Amino acid sequence: MVVSVLAWWLEGWLPFEYLKVASRLVLLMVAIGVGLLVIRGGINLEEMGLGPFVPAAFVRVFGLGLVSLLLPVGVFLLVEYRVPDDRVEWWAAAFVLGLIGSVFTSLLVAVFEEVLFRGWLLTRLQRSVAPIGAALLCSLAYASVHFVGLNDVTPPAEMRWYTLLFLLPAILAPMFDVAANWDSLASLLAVGLLLCLVRSRWGLWPCIALHAAWVFGIRLFKDLTVRDEVNPYLFLVGDYDRFNGLLVFGYLLILILLLWVWQRRSGDWTPGSGAGRA
Repeated sequence: MVVSVLAWWLEGWLPFEYLKVASRLVLLMVAIGVGLLVIRGGINLEEMGLGPFVPAAFVRVFGLGLVSLLLPVGVFLLVEYRVPDDRVEWWAAAFVLGLIGSVFTSLLVAVFEEVLFRGWLLTRLQRSVAPIGAALLCSLAYASVHFVGLNDVTPPAEMRWYTLLFLLPAILAPMFDVAANWDSLASLLAVGLLLCLVRSRWGLWPCIALHAAWVFGIRLFKDLTVRDEVNPYLFLVGDYDRFNGLLVFGYLLILILLLWVWQRRSGDWTPGSGAGRA
């Protein structure tokens, strides 16, 4: 209700369309909500896995995240699902500035989502659910919210203070359309599970570093290439972001299995251990 009213009021004052204003307000409200949950939710930073920040370790994990993208990126290039875009002037100032902006945007996204999901939500779930169950529920929530279709909804010609409320069913519908998004959903679920494993062993800072690296790396790969819409290997990617899909899902399952086996051999999986490590 608050977002609907504010978006309607601000649209006439800001040089942006209604849904763009509404989407930013939703993010702002969620950010405020997460902050309040962390402050008043009885969970301290150490419980969330936010130990001392070590810049050198963060940079190393960020680099590892970029390296981990080489396999799916290499496959996409090999089968020519995506090919280099020779129109890109990667040496131009505009491209370099955009690259720097993408790094900061990726960091903001990673901090926001990791604090919310692997920080607050996972910690809360662990208090009442077994570790594997908590990881599954947290990862399912993480994967599902990516399909909120605010930017894909066509608003009516004339806005009212209640417009967003009437658009709510169409906005939320993609979250429940599993048949259309199952491959992307499975891939994002695997992303969440892998990050839960990382969180359980090394804390939240490595999750943030990996998440930021993946967001940035995928964005950069898309900026430097174009996709072939009639490629026979289109089934490897989902419709959500044209990157996550069957290929990434299978790759992540292998990584999850390897990490899980390694953790089992080196010690029991006790979520929260390593909270102070970066």
